Amino acid sequence: MSKARAPFTLYQRKPDGPYWVRFSLKGAGQIRKALDTTDPTQAHHAAMLVWAEAKARSENGLTVKKHTVRSVVEAWCQQLDAEAARGDIKPKLAAQYQGIATRYIAGFWDQQPIDTINEVAINRFQEWRYAYWSTGPGKNIEFVTYPRDGRQMRRWITASQRTKPSNSTLGTEAVVLRTFLKYAKRNGLIKDIPDIETRKAGKPNARPSFSSDELGRLLELSLQRLAERNLHPAIRRDRLILHSWMCILAYSGMRPTEARKLNWGDVIGYEATRSQPIGQRDIQLRVFGKGKSRTFPPKHAVIPWFDQLWDLFKRDLGRQPNPTDPVFCGEDGKRLYSVKHGFNDLLDLAGLKTDYRGIRRTAYSFRHFFISQQLIHNVTIFDLAQMCGTGTEMINKFYADVSIAAIKDKLRPEWTS
Repeated sequence: MSKARAPFTLYQRKPDGPYWVRFSLKGAGQIRKALDTTDPTQAHHAAMLVWAEAKARSENGLTVKKHTVRSVVEAWCQQLDAEAARGDIKPKLAAQYQGIATRYIAGFWDQQPIDTINEVAINRFQEWRYAYWSTGPGKNIEFVTYPRDGRQMRRWITASQRTKPSNSTLGTEAVVLRTFLKYAKRNGLIKDIPDIETRKAGKPNARPSFSSDELGRLLELSLQRLAERNLHPAIRRDRLILHSWMCILAYSGMRPTEARKLNWGDVIGYEATRSQPIGQRDIQLRVFGKGKSRTFPPKHAVIPWFDQLWDLFKRDLGRQPNPTDPVFCGEDGKRLYSVKHGFNDLLDLAGLKTDYRGIRRTAYSFRHFFISQQLIHNVTIFDLAQMCGTGTEMINKFYADVSIAAIKDKLRPEWTS
């Protein structure tokens, strides 16, 4: 039997020099990359990884070449100059956006690939930005310069700026970050735009969540839409995945990014107990997020929805899922990266797009619902922090009102005198 031909070519530019890989992909042309090894076995392994990643990026509509955040910021600034020259935007606005993007977005991510920007990275960026002028990189900068009418102007950093940025400033910078990421998506550099929750200066607000009644209303509407007659099979499939996704997030407390990475091998104990009655089954979830992994028991209410996803996989692929197959996937078995559009449409239909303060709900609202419910039902903050992969200080910071409500009876002792 002849050996399968590799989809790439290995070569050396100099005798005994490091290997290079060369291959072509439809729509991307020819790709060359240095492999930094002179060992042919290691070079072949590295070349396979390079080819597989490039092919996956191409199939997902992304550019094959990875681009650093700083290089994309520079390209976007040139685009803003062109738009200002055409009169599409005001030069003053272009300059403002360029200043924010260069100082903060490029300053934080710098040489990191643009497609590493996700919700977790944005949260870290916002923390870094909040302290930029007080204890961060800008603490020793006395003034900034900017162009106006052909001249370089100077603006001094005020004491109030070093204390905390204003809510207006943080809001403007969130708009710039979102606009920058839209530019990246239009140019095939990222697949989806992460949710960006606008940070507020001062006392932290409670996270946008659902009450029990609101979640019940949302899930009931979802089931009604799922049961509609004469639905196209593809639409029914999408609605089933969305409903399963909501239930699993709401009753496990997983981060959306953790759910996205979840494979069937990470649903521990599931396959071994599939034939048992629901009441006798138990599972644990192993998730990966923020550079760490943890294993924890979700609520039993998630099990029927894992069943639905398992059966859906078998129907679509004609086989049982393997441990490395993603839990949330398309009809082709490839990992599903977002249900954002369907989720937002459902929120609109249910009248639950924002919470009572007008703050927009996101996929993270299910996690906030789970944490709030656990606190209300007397799970200790320490145990909850371990289960959810966060710190006790974060729970105290953002769920203080819920924590107080959970011990309201203890705060009303009978006074005897």
